[in-house]
Amino acid sequence: MGVEKGWWGWGATFMDADNDAFLDIAATNGYEGAICDDPSRFFLNKGDDPMTGFDEVGGAVGFDDIYWGSALIAFDYDRDGDLDLMQRGMDGDPLRLLRNDNCTGNNSLVIKPRRLSLNRLAIGAIVRVKPLNITPTLPSERDTLMRLISAGTSMLGQEPAEAFFGLGNATQVDITIEWPNVVGTSSIDTTNISSLDITSCPILTVYKGVNPLADCDGDGLPDGCEPDCDDDGVPDDCDPDCSLGDVCLGNQCVECLTDTDCPAWAPFCRTSDQTCVMCLTNEDCSFGCCKPDGVCRSCGGGPPQ
Repeated sequence: MGVEKGWWGWGATFMDADNDAFLDIAATNGYEGAICDDPSRFFLNKGDDPMTGFDEVGGAVGFDDIYWGSALIAFDYDRDGDLDLMQRGMDGDPLRLLRNDNCTGNNSLVIKPRRLSLNRLAIGAIVRVKPLNITPTLPSERDTLMRLISAGTSMLGQEPAEAFFGLGNATQVDITIEWPNVVGTSSIDTTNISSLDITSCPILTVYKGVNPLADCDGDGLPDGCEPDCDDDGVPDDCDPDCSLGDVCLGNQCVECLTDTDCPAWAPFCRTSDQTCVMCLTNEDCSFGCCKPDGVCRSCGGGPPQ
């Protein structure tokens, strides 16, 4: 199969680096005082024939270091549609971010299962995706892709609680989410989504018990594809706690993070309460004084800010 020499294996992850719908393997190795080089390894899946296996291409892709790597996670840090790698080193070895610049043109989909009560990240959920119009078609015994939402993937690392799928040239998928059981029950609860068009929805958030394909604001985009800053299952455009134009700070909608988020008539972001104001100091005013509410007024009738 081509994965016999994986070496020590402090951290390993399955990842579809080229979004071709076949999982590749990355592994970080290394050990202080090792009697021989123990390089990181990258095994590229060669395709739809299970007998062809993998090619080790660590040197070609720049992942063949001999650091003492204690953790390795795959995640799309820049949200450009492909998985990147984060490697943590021990005893002075570096923390490294390895950005994947995938140029295949293949499509991808991120699914974020969520619950509105206990186990909000839905740890233990199983997500299945079936590409509907991929060419060439996948073998029937492997035409459905599966990911497990887990709480740990390396000795000292944990990947995001989301499922990333490379989909080749597919643009429509069927989705099934098998939710983790409540303690003391044995029933299996599932959510099924048919024929999702991923061209307008590369990231889908699915809250248990909430229809992700509803369209609360009538803009033609399913609610599960819309931003939800406070993670309450209601898209920001329909959430009274999040006004139009707000930005996300943690799990809270605020007016601004920097001055660039503010309109021309209130160009300054006041960081004490993340609101846009006309002025921060008297020098910002073309007339009068800057008052505590961030508005320029006559200098009489209250102390300047």
